[in-house]
Amino acid sequence: MATGDVDEREFFKNMNRVARTHRFPVNVGTLVENYTKAKIFNLGIRVQCSVCEQRSWHPLEAMRSEIECPICLSRFPLPIHDPRNELKWSYKSLGPFALPKQGFGAYSVLLTVLFLSTHQRPATTPVLSFRATQNNKELEADFMMFYRGSAFWERETETIYGECKSFNSFTEKDIRECAGSRKTTPAPFWCSQRSRRNSRRVISNC
Repeated sequence: MATGDVDEREFFKNMNRVARTHRFPVNVGTLVENYTKAKIFNLGIRVQCSVCEQRSWHPLEAMRSEIECPICLSRFPLPIHDPRNELKWSYKSLGPFALPKQGFGAYSVLLTVLFLSTHQRPATTPVLSFRATQNNKELEADFMMFYRGSAFWERETETIYGECKSFNSFTEKDIRECAGSRKTTPAPFWCSQRSRRNSRRVISNC
Protein backbone atom coordinates (compact mmCIF):
# COMPACT_ATOMS: atom_id res chain seq x y z
CA MET A 1 0.00 0.00 0.00
CA ALA A 2 1.58 3.26 -1.20
CA THR A 3 0.28 5.40 1.66
CA GLY A 4 1.37 2.92 4.35
CA ASP A 5 -2.03 2.87 6.03
CA VAL A 6 -4.63 0.13 6.45
CA ASP A 7 -8.29 0.69 5.61
CA GLU A 8 -10.86 0.42 8.35
CA ARG A 9 -12.28 -2.98 7.36
CA GLU A 10 -8.89 -4.67 7.05
CA PHE A 11 -7.68 -3.01 10.23
CA PHE A 12 -10.50 -4.35 12.39
CA LYS A 13 -10.16 -7.76 10.79
CA ASN A 14 -6.54 -7.81 11.99
CA MET A 15 -7.45 -6.43 15.42
CA ASN A 16 -10.09 -9.14 15.89
CA ARG A 17 -7.36 -11.67 15.17
CA VAL A 18 -5.15 -10.05 17.82
CA ALA A 19 -8.01 -10.04 20.35
CA ARG A 20 -8.56 -13.78 19.87
CA THR A 21 -4.97 -14.51 20.88
CA HIS A 22 -5.58 -13.23 24.42
CA ARG A 23 -6.16 -15.80 27.13
CA PHE A 24 -9.24 -13.95 28.36
CA PRO A 25 -11.92 -12.25 26.21
CA VAL A 26 -10.88 -8.76 25.08
CA ASN A 27 -13.16 -6.11 23.65
CA VAL A 28 -11.77 -5.04 20.27
CA GLY A 29 -12.90 -1.43 20.75
CA THR A 30 -11.08 -1.22 24.07
CA LEU A 31 -8.00 -2.76 22.50
CA VAL A 32 -7.98 -0.19 19.69
CA GLU A 33 -8.54 2.65 22.15
CA ASN A 34 -5.65 1.52 24.37
CA TYR A 35 -3.29 1.11 21.40
CA THR A 36 -4.27 4.54 20.08
CA LYS A 37 -3.61 6.16 23.47
CA ALA A 38 -0.22 4.42 23.52
CA LYS A 39 0.48 6.05 20.12
CA ILE A 40 1.01 2.73 18.38
CA PHE A 41 -1.25 3.84 15.55
CA ASN A 42 -3.60 6.67 14.69
CA LEU A 43 -6.88 7.14 12.88
CA GLY A 44 -6.94 9.23 9.73
CA ILE A 45 -8.39 9.66 6.26
CA ARG A 46 -7.04 8.58 2.90
CA VAL A 47 -7.96 11.07 0.20
CA GLN A 48 -7.03 11.80 -3.41
CA CYS A 49 -5.37 15.11 -4.24
CA SER A 50 -7.33 17.05 -6.87
CA VAL A 51 -4.07 18.48 -8.30
CA CYS A 52 -1.67 15.53 -8.70
CA GLU A 53 -4.39 12.86 -8.29
CA GLN A 54 -2.22 10.89 -5.84
CA ARG A 55 -3.75 9.42 -2.70
CA SER A 56 -2.29 10.30 0.68
CA TRP A 57 -3.08 9.73 4.34
CA HIS A 58 -3.92 12.56 6.73
CA PRO A 59 -4.33 12.22 10.53
CA LEU A 60 -7.68 13.10 12.01
CA GLU A 61 -6.32 16.15 13.83
CA ALA A 62 -5.09 17.62 10.51
CA MET A 63 -8.52 17.65 8.90
CA ARG A 64 -9.50 21.07 7.59
CA SER A 65 -11.77 22.32 4.84
CA GLU A 66 -8.56 22.70 2.82
CA ILE A 67 -5.61 20.33 3.26
CA GLU A 68 -2.09 20.08 1.86
CA CYS A 69 -0.96 17.19 -0.31
CA PRO A 70 2.33 15.75 1.07
CA ILE A 71 3.33 14.66 -2.44
CA CYS A 72 2.91 17.74 -4.65
CA LEU A 73 2.61 20.19 -1.72
CA SER A 74 -0.49 21.78 -3.27
CA ARG A 75 -3.47 22.74 -1.16
CA PHE A 76 -6.84 21.39 -2.24
CA PRO A 77 -10.36 21.43 -0.80
CA LEU A 78 -11.54 18.40 1.11
CA PRO A 79 -14.02 16.56 -1.15
CA ILE A 80 -17.03 16.96 1.13
CA HIS A 81 -19.43 16.61 -1.81
CA ASP A 82 -19.02 12.80 -1.80
CA PRO A 83 -17.49 11.69 1.50
CA ARG A 84 -18.69 8.08 1.21
CA ASN A 85 -16.59 7.47 -1.91
CA GLU A 86 -13.87 10.11 -1.67
CA LEU A 87 -12.90 9.87 2.02
CA LYS A 88 -11.66 6.52 3.35
CA TRP A 89 -11.19 5.90 7.07
CA SER A 90 -7.88 4.17 7.74
CA TYR A 91 -5.26 3.59 10.42
CA LYS A 92 -1.52 4.11 10.28
CA SER A 93 1.31 2.98 12.55
CA LEU A 94 3.27 5.67 14.38
CA GLY A 95 6.88 6.15 15.44
CA PRO A 96 8.97 2.97 15.78
CA PHE A 97 5.92 0.86 14.94
CA ALA A 98 5.95 2.34 11.44
CA LEU A 99 9.42 0.98 10.67
CA PRO A 100 9.58 -1.75 8.00
CA LYS A 101 10.66 -5.38 8.45
CA GLN A 102 9.12 -5.75 11.92
CA GLY A 103 11.05 -2.75 13.21
CA PHE A 104 14.25 -4.07 11.57
CA GLY A 105 14.04 -7.18 13.76
CA ALA A 106 13.50 -5.36 17.05
CA TYR A 107 10.00 -6.75 17.66
CA SER A 108 11.16 -10.37 17.95
CA VAL A 109 13.92 -9.37 20.38
CA LEU A 110 11.60 -7.28 22.57
CA LEU A 111 8.89 -9.95 22.59
CA THR A 112 11.42 -12.59 23.66
CA VAL A 113 12.81 -10.39 26.44
CA LEU A 114 9.26 -9.57 27.57
CA PHE A 115 8.33 -13.26 27.74
CA LEU A 116 11.44 -14.25 29.71
CA SER A 117 11.05 -11.27 32.05
CA THR A 118 7.36 -11.86 32.87
CA HIS A 119 6.75 -15.63 32.61
CA GLN A 120 6.78 -16.98 36.19
CA ARG A 121 7.90 -13.53 37.40
CA PRO A 122 11.69 -14.01 37.61
CA ALA A 123 14.30 -11.39 38.49
CA THR A 124 15.97 -10.29 35.26
CA THR A 125 18.43 -7.75 33.91
CA PRO A 126 18.49 -7.65 30.09
CA VAL A 127 21.07 -6.04 27.79
CA LEU A 128 20.14 -5.58 24.13
CA SER A 129 22.53 -5.91 21.15
CA PHE A 130 25.09 -7.61 23.34
CA ARG A 131 28.77 -7.98 22.42
CA ALA A 132 31.60 -9.47 24.47
CA THR A 133 35.19 -10.53 23.78
CA GLN A 134 37.11 -13.36 25.42
CA ASN A 135 40.43 -14.87 24.31
CA ASN A 136 40.31 -12.70 21.17
CA LYS A 137 36.97 -14.22 20.21
CA GLU A 138 33.89 -12.03 19.91
CA LEU A 139 30.47 -13.15 21.05
CA GLU A 140 27.54 -11.27 19.54
CA ALA A 141 23.91 -11.82 20.53
CA ASP A 142 20.62 -9.99 20.10
CA PHE A 143 20.30 -9.88 23.87
CA MET A 144 21.94 -11.07 27.07
CA MET A 145 20.07 -11.48 30.32
CA PHE A 146 20.89 -12.21 33.94
CA TYR A 147 18.05 -14.49 35.06
CA ARG A 148 17.04 -15.84 38.46
CA GLY A 149 13.84 -17.80 39.03
CA SER A 150 11.16 -16.56 41.41
CA ALA A 151 10.96 -19.73 43.53
CA PHE A 152 12.39 -19.32 47.02
CA TRP A 153 14.94 -22.08 46.43
CA GLU A 154 16.30 -20.33 43.32
CA ARG A 155 19.55 -18.70 44.44
CA GLU A 156 21.72 -18.99 41.35
CA THR A 157 21.72 -16.26 38.72
CA GLU A 158 21.95 -17.69 35.21
CA THR A 159 23.26 -15.96 32.11
CA ILE A 160 21.07 -16.21 29.01
CA TYR A 161 21.98 -15.31 25.44
CA GLY A 162 19.41 -14.98 22.69
CA GLU A 163 19.36 -14.99 18.89
CA CYS A 164 16.11 -13.73 17.38
CA LYS A 165 14.66 -13.62 13.88
CA SER A 166 11.38 -12.19 12.67
CA PHE A 167 10.38 -14.55 9.86
CA ASN A 168 13.63 -16.00 8.54
CA SER A 169 14.93 -19.45 9.45
CA PHE A 170 18.13 -20.07 11.38
CA THR A 171 20.93 -21.12 9.05
CA GLU A 172 23.88 -23.48 9.27
CA LYS A 173 26.09 -20.43 9.75
CA ASP A 174 24.12 -19.53 12.90
CA ILE A 175 24.60 -23.08 14.22
CA ARG A 176 28.35 -23.09 13.46
CA GLU A 177 28.85 -19.75 15.21
CA CYS A 178 26.92 -21.06 18.19
CA ALA A 179 28.98 -24.25 18.32
CA GLY A 180 32.18 -22.22 18.21
CA SER A 181 31.18 -20.23 21.29
CA ARG A 182 29.90 -23.14 23.38
CA LYS A 183 33.26 -23.66 25.12
CA THR A 184 32.90 -20.39 26.99
CA THR A 185 29.19 -19.54 26.89
CA PRO A 186 25.85 -21.30 27.46
CA ALA A 187 23.75 -22.36 24.47
CA PRO A 188 21.59 -19.45 23.32
CA PHE A 189 17.84 -19.23 23.04
CA TRP A 190 16.70 -19.54 19.42
CA CYS A 191 13.64 -17.33 19.01
CA SER A 192 11.54 -16.69 15.90
CA GLN A 193 8.16 -15.17 15.09
CA ARG A 194 7.59 -17.77 12.38
CA SER A 195 4.52 -19.90 13.00
CA ARG A 196 5.06 -23.61 13.61
CA ARG A 197 3.11 -24.37 10.47
CA ASN A 198 5.59 -22.42 8.31
CA SER A 199 8.79 -23.27 10.13
CA ARG A 200 11.39 -25.74 9.06
CA ARG A 201 12.93 -27.95 11.69
CA VAL A 202 16.06 -26.32 13.14
CA ILE A 203 18.58 -27.36 15.75
CA SER A 204 17.35 -25.75 18.96
CA ASN A 205 20.27 -26.65 21.20
CA CYS A 206 23.76 -26.64 19.79
